[in-house]
This record gives sequence, structure tokens and C-alpha cells, in this order.
Amino acid sequence: RLGQRYKVIGPGLNFVAPFIDQLRDKITTGEQEVELNVRGYDTADGQHAAVICFIRFRVSKPAIFGLVSYLDPVNQARVLASQAFANVLGQRSLARILADPGETGDAALSEMGRLMAESGLE
Repeated sequence: RLGQRYKVIGPGLNFVAPFIDQLRDKITTGEQEVELNVRGYDTADGQHAAVICFIRFRVSKPAIFGLVSYLDPVNQARVLASQAFANVLGQRSLARILADPGETGDAALSEMGRLMAESGLE
């Protein structure tokens, strides 16, 4: 970099940090696993459902992940999984969840996949 052009900067006030090309930590793209501890969610009929799960994920699109997330990948996966479970369990009654847990799990997995894809995770 010394003495060579690094990038073109547009007009206006710009901040150039000397000797720093990257201001963000590198993102691990390998497969990671995280446990979502017991967490309670409210169901559609006002009951309380507790969920324990393990999530296996990886950062599939680091550029997108770097733009949309200010958290590290593990915490981002926890947040997205909690959001997916809240969305799915909030639309179902406790009786429906207990009657067909596989369908509820598939719906949660589908919702989690959709949310993670938007954030650059898979």
C-alpha cells in the first residue's frame, strides 16, 4: 500500500484512517454450533411454551452479514432463532403444538432458514 493508490474517495468530508484497511474483525465462515438455552414463548392461546434447541449454522455470505449485523455470528444466530420461535409459536395454540410437534418444528426451521438467509447465514 505504501505510495500506491488504495481506493477512490468521492467528494465531501472523508475520514481516512492511516495504515488501516479494515475496521471490522474477520468473520468466520466455518460451521458453528450454538445452544439456545431454555427460553419461554407465549403461544396464540396465552399459554407458555419452553424451547431448548441446538443450532448449526455458518456464514454463507460474509458481505451481506457484515452489512446487516452488528453482532458476532453466534449471537446473531441466537437472536434469529428466538425471533423464529416467537413468530411460529405465537401463531399456534399449545394444543396444536403438542398434537403435532414435528409440524411446528418444520415451520420453525423454515422460518429460521428464511431469517438467516436474509442475514447472510445458513
